[in-house]
Amino acid sequence: KTEYPRGKIPIKHEFTYLGTTINSFLDDQADTMDRIKKAGASWAQIKLVLEQDMPLRIKGMIFETYVLSVLTYGSQAWSGQRNLIRRLEVFCNKCYRTICRISVVQMREKGIHMKDIRGWLGLKNIEYYTCRNAMRWLGHMSRMGGERIPKRMLYAWIPDRDRKKGGGNRTSFGKYALD
Repeated sequence: KTEYPRGKIPIKHEFTYLGTTINSFLDDQADTMDRIKKAGASWAQIKLVLEQDMPLRIKGMIFETYVLSVLTYGSQAWSGQRNLIRRLEVFCNKCYRTICRISVVQMREKGIHMKDIRGWLGLKNIEYYTCRNAMRWLGHMSRMGGERIPKRMLYAWIPDRDRKKGGGNRTSFGKYALD
């Protein structure tokens, strides 16, 4: 705890601010896991609706609206580390298979790939959605006036620090720029 004129303030190593989980390490792992948990709750609520007999494209639109929006909320600020994107993919792939009523064994037997299932549902991979959010945010930033704090922070440079080596694999926004 830290002393303050009116008493002690407890030090929190993890907290939620505007729906985003922030921890003392300032990494995205806690927020990613929290997003998966919240998207799982949304998934549980709509799962019965998606078991109804309706076209797969409609099911895909419902999933995108109610689950992917929760899953990718705040993703414009994520670092895009491969291991975190992979966790999001695993969650989505399980949901996609459930919507299509197909198991991993059936996929192997019939030679079906996740790309095929996403095509049936009219969805893209999770990396597309996270990159789209980041590109949208960068578009907002580029249109901001130069006096705005978010834009000044984006273009700020700390000259006396080098980038930490081995910072993890990053995703590339470039391949989604034309979508």
